[in-house]
Amino acid sequence: MSLRLHKLKWLILTLSGLTFLYLLYFNFSTINDHKDFHIYLQKLKRISADLTRKGWDDSTVSQWQQSLEIQRKIEWKTCDFNNVVVGLPGDSIDDHLWEYASLLVLKERWKSDKNVSMGVFLAPQTRRALVDILDEVHIDSLETYPSGCLDLKHANILGHVNSVEVEKTTVGKPRLFLLEKGAKRYKELSVTDLSQIRSYFVLNDDLLQEMKQSVFELREFFSRPNDTDDVFLVGLHLGNNRIPHKVPENFYRMAIQSVKLWHEDVGVLVICPGEKMKFCEKTFDTEDPVKIIRSGGDQAKDFALLTLCDGNILHSDLGFLAALLNDGETVVHQSHPPDNDPAVHMAHSRPRWLTLEN
Repeated sequence: MSLRLHKLKWLILTLSGLTFLYLLYFNFSTINDHKDFHIYLQKLKRISADLTRKGWDDSTVSQWQQSLEIQRKIEWKTCDFNNVVVGLPGDSIDDHLWEYASLLVLKERWKSDKNVSMGVFLAPQTRRALVDILDEVHIDSLETYPSGCLDLKHANILGHVNSVEVEKTTVGKPRLFLLEKGAKRYKELSVTDLSQIRSYFVLNDDLLQEMKQSVFELREFFSRPNDTDDVFLVGLHLGNNRIPHKVPENFYRMAIQSVKLWHEDVGVLVICPGEKMKFCEKTFDTEDPVKIIRSGGDQAKDFALLTLCDGNILHSDLGFLAALLNDGETVVHQSHPPDNDPAVHMAHSRPRWLTLEN
């Protein structure tokens, strides 16, 4: 009997090993052709948590080098910092803005620890995009750091929430962290002095003046004659949304009614992508104090408008960040369960944010 059990155990172990090897081969043979690099990283992380320690495959390292515009490896005798965080560049303005915000809060989080030195860098592509929007970008481009100090082979991947296990001693190259494109480090944001972060998001003057004029015209549209200052302007951006639940259509109407309870004169600016115009026109009828404008695809202008509003109703990634920066009253849909919803998490820590169930 014991011999049979012994053989059965070995059979189970053998089948488990073969299954693991098959899955490993299957994933590697398919994900390398995947066009979505974010999904590519997620699949790699699911295969084995040991990849960071053992080393990423050459194809992955090559893609990182390409996206970070590392032309060639320049050896360096000594490397500054014992930790380096680099943001992988996303595909859109909202990705770039979130990468910038997340890197800023990570830098703020560790700057007071005397045992930790941390260098924080933007991908060249991200920094170029931000220079066109902000008066000043307060994080350097990776181009300013020696590529020979980047241990891409053993890089640690940072998403929205996973912990940053920093290195406190310098042994060889710095520990490298790659922030996924568009990652929202909202847990650090929830405990960070946002007044400092806001000072790093000053719009460039041309964009600021143009959007201030637009906001003035919106207040005139919603106001009584000669009474534009009393209008409480609420922004709602219906662009890309990665919040992990579907928001019911009637939430937006309920959110508007809630804001109207707090303020006598309310105007709601709905920025609607062209493909959602039918939804916007159906959802926001003429009885509401709403002006629907079609987004022209210029996320920089959409972002600037949202940051100049007095409050926000959350839907999009862009609106989420704008709400954090304008420090206004913000309405968030209460998801169930709320554990993986960064907007709900933030609402529970911000005094002027509230969640609304329908």
